[in-house]
Amino acid sequence: MADAADVDIKIESRTMYAKIIKATKWTSILLVVVALVLLSIRIYDSQRGPPLAAWHTHVPQELSVAQLDASDWNGYLDHERKIFEDLRTAVTQRLGADERLPLNRYFAAPLMNTTGTNTMQMHSVETNAGTAICDAPSRIAWTSRLR
Repeated sequence: MADAADVDIKIESRTMYAKIIKATKWTSILLVVVALVLLSIRIYDSQRGPPLAAWHTHVPQELSVAQLDASDWNGYLDHERKIFEDLRTAVTQRLGADERLPLNRYFAAPLMNTTGTNTMQMHSVETNAGTAICDAPSRIAWTSRLR
């Protein structure tokens, strides 16, 4: 009699295991379908928007690693000036009337450009490397066991 009960329990556990596997498969399939639908909606929605503006598509030519290694600070600054001039001719000067807004950072005189207004000139200050300003960092390291 015990053998029949053991067999029934084994059969029930196998069918329960099969039901769990089947439910897991269908749940996974459903999640993949939902993800694909959401991705498709996002792709469709992104394609319905306005075309990209000049500042989205313009890619300035940066110095390569080899060019940076071969250049000095003045060479780097000269190249940066060329990049900004290229940006002015390729983007700023091609802005339409509807894009020449004070909040557009690519506009020649944007509202957000605060360079030179109420700014402080930073001066070089002599510092001593390794001199502790206060013992707070040491206490933090000590309490967090970063000795």
